[in-house]
Amino acid sequence: MVQEPQLTTPSFYIPHHGVLKPDSSTTKLRVVFDASAKDSKGTSLNDQLLTGPKLQRDIADILLSFRDHAVAFTADIRQMYRQILVQEEFRDCQRILWRPSDDDPVCEYRLNTVTYGVSSAPYLAIRTLHQLAADEKDRFPRASSVLLKDTYVDDVVTGAPNAREAISLQRELIDLLKAGGFQLRKFASNDLSLLSWLSEDLVQGSKALPLDNTCGLPTVKILGLQWQSEVDAFAYNVQPTSSTATKRSILSDLARIFDPLGWLSPVVLLAKCLIQHLWIRCIDWDDPPPADILATWQRFQRELPSLASITISRFVPVTQRELLLEIHGFSDSSEQGYAAVVYLRATSPDGSVSVYLLVGRSKVAPIKRVSLPRLELCGALLLARTMHRILQNYGPHVNLDQIFAWTDSTVVLHWIRGSPHKWKTFVANRVGQIHDLVPAKHWNHVLSDSNPADCASRGLFPSEIADHSLWWTGPSWLYKPPEEWPQLTGLMDSMDETVMEQRIFTLHSVNPLADTTLLERFSSLSKVKRITAYCLRFVQRLRFKKLPPRSPPDANELKDAMMVWVRLAQASAFASDIKALQANQPYRGPLFKLSPFLDPAGILRVGGRLELSDLAYNQRHPILLPKHHRLTDLVIDHLHIHLMHCGPTILQSAVQRDFWIVGARGLIRQRLKKCTLCFRVRPVPRNPPMGNLPVDRVTQAKPFLKTGVDYAGPFKITMSRLRKARIQDAYLCLFVCFATKAIHLELASDLTTDAFIAAFRRFLSRRGRCSDLHSDCGTNFVGASRLLTGLRAFMSSKDTHDSFAQSLVEHQVTWHFNPPSAPHFGGLWEAGVKSVKSLLIKSVGAQVLTYEELYTLMTQVEAILNSRPLCALSNNPNDMAALTPSHFLVLGPPALVPEPDLSHLKLNRLSRWQLIQQAHQSFWKRWHQDYLQQLQQRPKSLTDQDILSVGTLVLIKDPNLPPLCWKLGRIVKTFPGSDGVVRVAEVKTQQGTFLRPVVKLCPLPAQ
Repeated sequence: MVQEPQLTTPSFYIPHHGVLKPDSSTTKLRVVFDASAKDSKGTSLNDQLLTGPKLQRDIADILLSFRDHAVAFTADIRQMYRQILVQEEFRDCQRILWRPSDDDPVCEYRLNTVTYGVSSAPYLAIRTLHQLAADEKDRFPRASSVLLKDTYVDDVVTGAPNAREAISLQRELIDLLKAGGFQLRKFASNDLSLLSWLSEDLVQGSKALPLDNTCGLPTVKILGLQWQSEVDAFAYNVQPTSSTATKRSILSDLARIFDPLGWLSPVVLLAKCLIQHLWIRCIDWDDPPPADILATWQRFQRELPSLASITISRFVPVTQRELLLEIHGFSDSSEQGYAAVVYLRATSPDGSVSVYLLVGRSKVAPIKRVSLPRLELCGALLLARTMHRILQNYGPHVNLDQIFAWTDSTVVLHWIRGSPHKWKTFVANRVGQIHDLVPAKHWNHVLSDSNPADCASRGLFPSEIADHSLWWTGPSWLYKPPEEWPQLTGLMDSMDETVMEQRIFTLHSVNPLADTTLLERFSSLSKVKRITAYCLRFVQRLRFKKLPPRSPPDANELKDAMMVWVRLAQASAFASDIKALQANQPYRGPLFKLSPFLDPAGILRVGGRLELSDLAYNQRHPILLPKHHRLTDLVIDHLHIHLMHCGPTILQSAVQRDFWIVGARGLIRQRLKKCTLCFRVRPVPRNPPMGNLPVDRVTQAKPFLKTGVDYAGPFKITMSRLRKARIQDAYLCLFVCFATKAIHLELASDLTTDAFIAAFRRFLSRRGRCSDLHSDCGTNFVGASRLLTGLRAFMSSKDTHDSFAQSLVEHQVTWHFNPPSAPHFGGLWEAGVKSVKSLLIKSVGAQVLTYEELYTLMTQVEAILNSRPLCALSNNPNDMAALTPSHFLVLGPPALVPEPDLSHLKLNRLSRWQLIQQAHQSFWKRWHQDYLQQLQQRPKSLTDQDILSVGTLVLIKDPNLPPLCWKLGRIVKTFPGSDGVVRVAEVKTQQGTFLRPVVKLCPLPAQ
């Protein structure tokens, strides 16, 4: 069950937004939700909720107003948030779980009042006070004004010219807030008569509310400042932290100096400059500063407590009519920053003069170097804004003719007294703002020695500002008559002419019909027409002073927009033809066969021979469009997409219903080739030219030293001829020699790595050493490669008697893999697989052989294939023998010993063994002279195509998927061959990076 703790005297009943309305059933007020409610300025209250800080008065403005009262007092509203009820329907947003101790059960509560920490709480509280002031304005007019202007959240800071009016205002405020259920407490004043009639618990300084007495006098904190009410003066008490100096601690100590009116601007500027140097040197938050900055900061930190000796009189006699009041503002700048300070000069009837410091402001110079005159101008603008803000508070009490703005820069004074249009942009903008805030007639010149803003622009240490009379009371000549004030004579009008605006006028001839920027920026004809239609609307508004509609462009407007671009295209391509037709001259131009003419709208159309047909006007006389123009391309692309990516014939027919394009057929086919979607339906891969034969194919070597391997099958076999014997699959493992094309066949029971290792071992046992093995990326080959590599490494480090392992270690078989999905890279063994399968299928047919029968047949096929002629064995026309791979297999031992060349010797000089060796050498000679030359020509892929480069967007061909489902990727790396042709590329896709041959990559037409 939800418990709802109630307050004893709730005053308002509100939701999180809405307007206050009286509740007739109770004496309280409640809020009724009204989302459409607006304030006097027309701003939605719901928008005000999102910008709650706008309802809070600036602290500086309240303090300026507070200094205007001879008798001042402060108070705060007791538990302001908790005195405001939230409407019941919104209380569920403020549920909490709570239990007094660990032994008690957890209870669920709803907070009925405005809760501190909720983002809308400040707005709700201030909005409630404002509504209370508006409701009770007739009964308490002065208190209502104080509640609106001199209240910051729950702090009331106000006063009156004398004690009698102050007490009256005090009572009125108490009654006003009491009407809403609020109570004022913590009263403090510079006049004891305002506190004497109050109870002890309502006065600041009671036992319940102890005073801050660190300055030696009773001190009241108001809006972040300390007010010594007994002496009626403001004071400071800044205690630095004792932590290690870092950028974080320095910034923390700087934030302790709360100075809304800028009385400590010289001190604050010095600390800001230290922070700026830390940022420039890229010091981290918790790193110690450099030695030079650390020394300056340590001195600054030691002297911070000396600010406690500073006292500033609170009262400024702005409201006393018998005084002559003047506002004097000073500005200055240096390389460290620029500053402004404003004083009030009060002259009594007896001639005595008093000067009061009102506001000071300072800013650090930007990191980007700016000239000193420009910084001086920024300081003058800062002064103008500060004085304008003060005049808004004291304007009714100060004569506007008695304000003076001073600067020690004659350049800035020359700029301000000149017209802004003469200066460059930087100077002109700031001079214009200064003229709007403080007119030029109020600006004067002061020497740098007597400019108090110089203190704030250069910075002072805390010990230096305490007794700095120039800063606290202004220059000494302010106490003298105006005749003795500084005067500036001889200000030359030609001063600093280098900043005058150099206005250069350039005449640029523009042909509006030659501008196709809009067509180049967009690839949609519909969008171009809509933009043009809106532009035509704007032109009509300027021409006919007619407000255009807010609806989207209609069909007529889009048609007019299209005609604008048609005229532009025709004027740029058919200028001479249009000129001849407009002059009614006999036309013999390149469009003579089309009998062109100009319609009443000035559009060039085809005359043709279909005038008497029943076709529509646009079909009988289509609009002429040039072949090479952006508008023509957009028209073709628009119709192509509108007709669901139709073919060139249908598209040309559709185009000719409204337009006649010169050379339309070729242009349409050219545009369709650039359509990405059409290309993805029928992608065209790249076919690079055939490369050079690898070195293993054209180098003399022992048979099977360089070998390629592949699998063929499956073939159905049985292990016996018994009835119902189990039929299983068997595979053919084919080894082909790179040099002689000799083939070796092994029978494998399956496609596993173990079965291939066994076949490979049998191959090595019968054919001898194999140094290089080439294959595709089959899983059994990859597994065998990894297994043999690990085994070789293991055997190299161990003693073993395994002959197969020893052969691996000794011969170092190197495995080469083709790129994935590239069977044409292994054309040599693919051709062998084709030959073997064709012979086996012709021999076996649908019969199921036993293992021995298939193995026997396989060896016979091997013998047949190794008997294929490579070339003629001799040049004798009667010799019908041919050089075959068997010649190399029969005569060549597994491991050949190098022999001397015997081919040049006569037969009668040779022994029997030398005769055999000479026959073998003649075979290799014939291999070099005849067979090897036959491999010279490239039988296919003869055309040279563009080489794919890194960054090209391609489709990866996948025969198992439809074209629209092929992966889209971008080439990140290419692998050119020895001839510079790229045949393999690395492609990055969303699923990862793949290595693919170029024949499987289809570059998009946009590439």
